Order: sequence, then C-alpha cells, then structure tokens
Amino acid sequence: MIDRAELTEIGKIVKTHGVGGELVAVISREDTDFDASEYLVCDIDGIYVPFFLASYRYKGVNSVILKFDDIDNIAETATMINRKLYIPKEKSAGTSESAVISDTLSGYSITISGDKIGTIVAIDGTPENPLFVVEGETKEYLIPATEDFVTGIDDEAKTIEMKLPEGLLEL
Repeated sequence: MIDRAELTEIGKIVKTHGVGGELVAVISREDTDFDASEYLVCDIDGIYVPFFLASYRYKGVNSVILKFDDIDNIAETATMINRKLYIPKEKSAGTSESAVISDTLSGYSITISGDKIGTIVAIDGTPENPLFVVEGETKEYLIPATEDFVTGIDDEAKTIEMKLPEGLLEL
C-alpha cells in the first residue's frame, strides 16, 4: 500500500480529452519529470492508487495530456476528474513541498471572490517561499504563490482565483 508520505503532489486532473482515455492535468510543479517515474499516483477516496503512464504530451505551459495503461474510454476517464496527482518522492526533482507555481503565470490576473486584485508582474523570493508580485490599481501586493491558496486557474481567461487567509491582503 502506498503511503502519502512517500508522494509529492504535482497537480490535479481537470478534465477528459477526447474519447480514447486521455486526461488533461494542470501541473503545479515546474520540476515534474514524467520520464523519471513509470507510474503516477491518484488519490481515489483516500487510497493512493498507482496508474502506469502509457504516454504524455504538454498542452500549453502548465497543462499536460496523460494516457494511462488500461484506461481506454471516456467512462473510465470521467471517474478521474478532480483527482489530485502525485509522483513518488524518490522520482521528484526535489524542490520544496509547497509546490511552487511557475513564473510562467506572469500576466495572469489574481481574483478573490470574483473581484480582480491585480496582475502578476513577477515572482519574488526563493523556491521555499515564492511570492506573486501583483500590481493593483493603486498599490503593489505580495501574495504567497502556493497551491494552498489557489482555488482555480483559467488558462484561457488568464486568471487565478485565490482564497487567502483573513487579514493577509489589505485592499
């Protein structure tokens, strides 16, 4: 049985792709090396299940189309949507567990409860404590760039929806 402590979270499966068993995942770690591991792991109702990777290809900057062995139709892939995706720790490149969000998100708008806060102009800090530098209408904000606060990313609209702890951001 696979233990959570043995895994590094790398992203989330967000939708199916076509009808042949492919899935689209948003990858939150720029250091993810799919060639380093023969399998990825999904959290299925609290049980960490390995899925052997048949193929993968990048779709944009932080999205990847995955094809697992033995998953060949849309009915099987539909059960995988919104599942967290992991890689074994010994196969990950070893940056911090905080899952740094790539600086390729520069230019994305940050929204909180649907209200636009500003636009990401840079990533500031070390990999252990990255911050989005967000330029608002009247001031600049430093917002922690971790998955813990991100509730959604829309690549088409170039927006990141966040939920921040109370008092972290003074508007």
